Amino acid sequence: MGRGNPIIINEKSFPSKTAAKNHFMNQRERVKTDGPLKSGELYEDLLDLYMNYIALHPEHALNGRRITAFSVDFEPRENAGRWGSYLCYWVEFSATQKKPFSLPGAVDDIAAAQAAAQQ
Repeated sequence: MGRGNPIIINEKSFPSKTAAKNHFMNQRERVKTDGPLKSGELYEDLLDLYMNYIALHPEHALNGRRITAFSVDFEPRENAGRWGSYLCYWVEFSATQKKPFSLPGAVDDIAAAQAAAQQ
């Protein structure tokens, strides 16, 4: 996908992958502070993003689970033998079951699929 190609998420057109990523990443601190998103515009944007992502990656299928919220929390990650914690979006299926997902990776994959569909 070339630079500046638009990406559509929840019927919103973002001028580039960077703009789409910034839309979500710039709101992480607020979501972390306010708690899980269970409704609203950002919830709907995240839901559309996640559903399109799992359509491209069946290994992440819902398998009968229902998405109840999206949240932001720290996720420990190892990078070159060193551990750190990074703010990450999480998809919640219940009060006790949630998993992190790579928002930048989801945007990249959806943008690539949309570009391929236009060819």
